Amino acid sequence: MGTLFVLQSRSTSVVQVAACIAMHTQNCTYKEAKENFSKALRFDPKNLKARLREAECLFQMEELEKVKTELEAARASISALRRVEKVTVTTLAVDQEGRGVALKLEVFTRTGKGNVLIDISGNILYDETVQESMLIAVAVAQEVTKRSLVNKDLYFRLINPFEVTAVVGGGSAGAAMCMAAIALLTGKTVKPNVAITGTIKPDGTIGRVGGLRAKALAAKAAGITILLVPKGQGAEVGSVPGLTVIEVSNIREAMAYMLA
Repeated sequence: MGTLFVLQSRSTSVVQVAACIAMHTQNCTYKEAKENFSKALRFDPKNLKARLREAECLFQMEELEKVKTELEAARASISALRRVEKVTVTTLAVDQEGRGVALKLEVFTRTGKGNVLIDISGNILYDETVQESMLIAVAVAQEVTKRSLVNKDLYFRLINPFEVTAVVGGGSAGAAMCMAAIALLTGKTVKPNVAITGTIKPDGTIGRVGGLRAKALAAKAAGITILLVPKGQGAEVGSVPGLTVIEVSNIREAMAYMLA
């Protein structure tokens, strides 16, 4: 049901009419409604410039915040392009006396043109099979992950922290190289307590290696608790307290144990 307002005379002001409406719609007294409406109608020219300056400052602050947000987004994009991604894994070798040596293999990428490079640091002897297995490892990693390195350069850095001379040959670091490349391409990490030894073939199969007993002992001394070895070679390791030996036939099986 509507409310009927009766204007008693022609001199009734707008404030009075508004007060009557507000009194009925806002549940307040006539006096309160009239005072509130009168305040809303007040205009002080002296404050105009100050109000305008305040509004201008607020607008400028909003614009500055927008620019700041855009700059931060741009910096993040540039940083992503220049970012160095790195994965570290333990790879195993033997010294010239046939004793096991645990080496560090660092693999990292930078924005580039698809180059694959290797850097050898420390006392390490290696043959041409290292470079060959490195290229196979990268090809397998790209096939398994369905990711391309066309816009990146991939670097392998093999580090021997010991004084003894390590011998890396026969492609025995291939599986470790492949696993590190897969981790980079998928944005995952390699579990620090897991290591792998074995060659890598173009179809992703992990091939046989020598010196497994010596490598297993070196792995245990380096803090490795799980060692992945080629299928059929687990028995060659023997018993090493605190070290679990698992046989794997291909790189996909190894991924389940090594990637986090």
